[in-house]
Amino acid sequence: MFKYQFINHPESFVLDDSRIARVFELVSRVPPVSVIARLEPAPPENGEAIQVSKRGTTGSFVPQDDGHGQNAGNTQNGILNIAFLSDEEIRVLNRDHRGIDKTTDVLSFHYYDDFSDLGSDDIAGEVILSESRILAQALEHQHSPQKETEILVLHSILHIIGYDHEEDEEYEEMWKWEGELRGKL
Repeated sequence: MFKYQFINHPESFVLDDSRIARVFELVSRVPPVSVIARLEPAPPENGEAIQVSKRGTTGSFVPQDDGHGQNAGNTQNGILNIAFLSDEEIRVLNRDHRGIDKTTDVLSFHYYDDFSDLGSDDIAGEVILSESRILAQALEHQHSPQKETEILVLHSILHIIGYDHEEDEEYEEMWKWEGELRGKL
């Protein structure tokens, strides 16, 4: 399971760190796209298998418990930095890294395609959040800034482990996981 560290904290609301930890715990059970790409059709080996599919192929991903409640076959090693930036800072990052000259609610950066060989103190990626967008979207969706932050962190981690939503098929696979995990927040 990825670890995380806050580079800074939002100025206008307080985050419950245990709820952010829950997001990371939930995502730790999602197979990264790199694992799904290697799946062969297979029936689940036990009740713990997670059914996954890629372009019509169904297989199973079985998280292995190491006896301490952690996934022993973990492919999410390393640390994700979480930072809150201004809309202008996010706009510049979005322009420079994605070619989109506008602000957004969250940006996701991963430094590796495979996190399985990273040490526990290696930086695996960044979750960059817009505090002003979190506040506006929380108001729009009638929930707390905490809940909006959890949703955006979840979305960001899914991107970091390889999920995307640029094409319909990718969107469906990403939303399958995101929708299920949002329901558990």
